[in-house]
Amino acid sequence: MRKVSDIPEQGRAMPPAGTYTCSVLDVQTAKSKNKGTPYIDVTLSNGEYEFNDQLYVTARTINRLCLFAKRVCGMSDDTEIPDDDLEAAKFVANYIMKNAVDNRCMVTVEENDEKFMPESGPDMGRTITIKRRRVAFTGYERYNETESTTTTKKVTDEDLPF
Repeated sequence: MRKVSDIPEQGRAMPPAGTYTCSVLDVQTAKSKNKGTPYIDVTLSNGEYEFNDQLYVTARTINRLCLFAKRVCGMSDDTEIPDDDLEAAKFVANYIMKNAVDNRCMVTVEENDEKFMPESGPDMGRTITIKRRRVAFTGYERYNETESTTTTKKVTDEDLPF
């Protein structure tokens, strides 16, 4: 039996910190609420938990996009990408959109303490520490190749926003 406090207030619950074998259930494009930065919303499941990770599509995030594409989608190290980092990020994002669904991978979830100071309310002026779980920056590893699923979701070029 679980308690009401076990239910997340918004979104899906992240699993406890650790490494899990997961399947990519879905990938969708979205934009951040504050700045409108495009990202790929990756839905993962390890059988017990279903959770999301965001892969931002910017010039600064090309490393994480390439890591995901290589380790989860099977992108070759020899794949040629544009010289411009933003164009390369868009190219890799399109590859992820076409090839990520139904692949399996090892996902590392980390838990960090985040400190902030509320601007209003009863805790105004005091430093509050909360624990936040998220997929580690380099938290994706290849799944055992012999057991990996190779089915991909059919996406046409018209479906891609990048």
